[in-house]
Amino acid sequence: MKKISLLSILLVSFCFADDFSAANEAFQDGDFQKAGEYYQKACDDGNGAGCFNLALLYNDGQGVKQNYHNAKKYYGKACDLKYKMGCDNYKALDKQGS
Repeated sequence: MKKISLLSILLVSFCFADDFSAANEAFQDGDFQKAGEYYQKACDDGNGAGCFNLALLYNDGQGVKQNYHNAKKYYGKACDLKYKMGCDNYKALDKQGS
């Protein structure tokens, strides 16, 4: 799952700017806590990829305490923002009972 998470983050890294770009830089530098802060800002600004990547951090416990409830919440928000991978991961967590 972690390989998929990293791949997902890298695939969407070229889609948005500002907080999202700063988050991707922090992630690539291994500063997952800082990446989470920037992904949170991007998500709050309506960036579906930012919400998705924040969910990945919660899902994997990178830079934040692992929390499937929060992961599902942010996957759902990504889905609401028409980010399809958010919908897919939300459904997967739902099936797992998270």
